[in-house]
Amino acid sequence: MTAEFEEKEYEIPLNTQLLLGNRNIWTPGQVFEGNFGIDAALEVTRGDFWQIVEFPHIPSGVILNKINFRHVWKRLGRDRPLPTFKLNLFLQVKRPDGMQNRPAALRSQGLQSPYWRFEIKTHQQDLLSRLKRKLRSRAFVAYGCAAFHRYADLFVHTENRTLVENSTFISVEKLDGHHKWIYDQPGSVGFAMSKPEFIRGENLFDEIEKTVDTFEIENDNPSNNLKALSRMIIEVCSESDPKSVLANEILNRYQRNMEVIASVEVRWFLNVINFSLITNSNWMALK
Repeated sequence: MTAEFEEKEYEIPLNTQLLLGNRNIWTPGQVFEGNFGIDAALEVTRGDFWQIVEFPHIPSGVILNKINFRHVWKRLGRDRPLPTFKLNLFLQVKRPDGMQNRPAALRSQGLQSPYWRFEIKTHQQDLLSRLKRKLRSRAFVAYGCAAFHRYADLFVHTENRTLVENSTFISVEKLDGHHKWIYDQPGSVGFAMSKPEFIRGENLFDEIEKTVDTFEIENDNPSNNLKALSRMIIEVCSESDPKSVLANEILNRYQRNMEVIASVEVRWFLNVINFSLITNSNWMALK
């Protein structure tokens, strides 16, 4: 379920607690957020935050007005001053989805329930990555999101000043090439999910003929091939939309088979069979 609270209801008290009395904060308007990719830039000097994000030291910070942002001004068609004080945290705040049903593959890797996730927008990620390259190690560019999704928790952590300790902060460079961040605890621990890439292939029969022609029988090991195919199915289903009925059914059946079937080869075989049945596809041996 989507968080009960709005993004701003979490973002404003979070920034206040990150500053811890410091006044150096810049919150660009919508036009500049769309060109820098951030909700806020702050100077954070509280050491526990930098320990949470596993940053080796408190970054020295940058004065944005001294940095050349020609690409931004060119896009906007105008120029304007930027903050003249130091900033060392550039943050894009997200609103979490609270989840209960864990994908089998992530459950086997230790994901607990409940857990949370947020989507990564490609254009936003590109802007943040560009900003990070320009700032280098002088500042931390990251996403921030609550490790809770109910109003009651928001009010408690706001009153107790414990929002920072109950949020996830993940650097933008760790999410390059991904479309979703999944986590079950505060901090920087979680799973970055890759975005499937659409590829327009050749004619089916041409593809089959090419595969048969290049198939090397000496490399053919039925058990290894079955294992690889089954593992690929699990990976594809795990990276699908968590609301996908087909993907969840395939993962659930595989999990049930793991609990009752001792032979791994049989589990692999049934996983491929289930995938074929549920997706209404055919499993064919080419050679």
